[in-house]
Amino acid sequence: MDRTNVNSNRATGGRGAGGILNQPGASVVLTGSRVRGNTPTNCAGAVPGC
Repeated sequence: MDRTNVNSNRATGGRGAGGILNQPGASVVLTGSRVRGNTPTNCAGAVPGC
């Protein structure tokens, strides 16, 4: 995501729900982007403070 803001996202689905979906074996790159107030349902340990 390039220069993108994800604000106040709240997951309401089951496992795998969140502001950014990262498929196994893939990667997500944020460039000049912010994710704030995100509430996922699948804290996998890779996200600090999740």
